[in-house]
Amino acid sequence: MLCLAVGFVCFVFALDRGGSAVTAVSNGDTSATTQCVIAVVLLLIAMAALLVFAWVSHRAFSLVRLTVLRSVKFRWHLLAYVLLQFVTIGYGYMIPNASQLGFGASVLAAGVVLLPGALLGAASAPVSGSLLDKFGPARPMFTAMLADLRAFASKR
Repeated sequence: MLCLAVGFVCFVFALDRGGSAVTAVSNGDTSATTQCVIAVVLLLIAMAALLVFAWVSHRAFSLVRLTVLRSVKFRWHLLAYVLLQFVTIGYGYMIPNASQLGFGASVLAAGVVLLPGALLGAASAPVSGSLLDKFGPARPMFTAMLADLRAFASKR
């Protein structure tokens, strides 16, 4: 587990240093080369630590079973989940920034813009979870998709 922690921490710091390198290059700063070298070294350490973790978890008992990645169906579901997280984080970032930078809203107003969606998600989570348990994923998702399409079509 130590290798996993080191790998993820180094990966996050590598992304941070990479962003600093890009900023330094765009500003014409001389520290761009140093930042880029630090980012590459951190990325190599992260990759090495994650490879060691994968090797150790394959050889010994581990809480993380990497053999589940052999399933093609699981990989497609994992990809969909990761893309969903990108969209969710993107909206959580873009809506307040567009409110502040584009419309000149205050920090409080930009945060309050997200409140109705968060409350709706919190209120609908128990209901949608029970529907998922009762009917499985296909029927509730299909019904929601039809409702979205109907709402979209009625606006035209």
